[in-house]
Amino acid sequence: MVQKGTSTFIVSSISKSDNALVDLGYLLERAVLYATDLNLGTCWLGGTFNKGQFAEVMELKDNEIIPIIIPPVGHPSEARRGMDTFVRFMAGSKNRKAWSKLFFDVDFNTPLKELESLEYFIPLQMVRLAPSAANKQPWRIIKSSNSYDFYLEQSKDSKNDSYNDMHKIDIGIAMCHFELTSAELGLEGYWEKLKLSSQDNKKYIISWVRK
Repeated sequence: MVQKGTSTFIVSSISKSDNALVDLGYLLERAVLYATDLNLGTCWLGGTFNKGQFAEVMELKDNEIIPIIIPPVGHPSEARRGMDTFVRFMAGSKNRKAWSKLFFDVDFNTPLKELESLEYFIPLQMVRLAPSAANKQPWRIIKSSNSYDFYLEQSKDSKNDSYNDMHKIDIGIAMCHFELTSAELGLEGYWEKLKLSSQDNKKYIISWVRK
C-alpha cells in the first residue's frame, strides 16, 4: 500500500525479550483489524521511516526499542493508485502458499488434509490469508491430539537473525487471525507454551489448546 500525507501512526515500544515481537504482532494486528472495522485505512509499514523521531517523543527506557513496524492510520483513497498496484504486484501480495506447505498432521512429514481440519478449517484458512513481511508466510502449524502447535520456519542462515526476528511478528499476526476466527465460530481454547521441541529450522512458539 502506498500511503501519502498520513499524520497518524500506531507507534509501539517493546522490551528486549524473546517473545516480545510475537506479542507485538498479535496486538498490532488486532489494532489494524479494529481500524479496518471502523472503515479506516491502515497497513503494515516497516523500514521506511525515521525511528529516532518517534523514540524522542516516546522517551524510551534503556531496555525498550521501537520495532521497524509502524502502521499509519487514515482515510483510504477511493481509487487504488497505479504505484500501489505495481508495488503489490511486485511483492506478490495476493499469492499464498499451498495448504499442504503450511499445515501438518501430528508431525511435519504428514500434510494436514483440508477435510481433516474439521471445524478449524476456517481459522486455519484465515491464518493462510494473513499478511506477513515480504509475504513469506513463515508459520507452520501441526494439528496434535488436542492442540494446534505454531512453529516459525526460520532462515537456515545463522547470520540472518534480524530476518528471523522480523518473522516473529508474523507469528503474532497468525495467532490473532486464528484466535479471533475461532472465537467468532464459538471454538473455545487458550494459548499455552507446551513442552515441545523445535525441529530443524522450525522453532516452536506456542500452542492453541482446545477446550
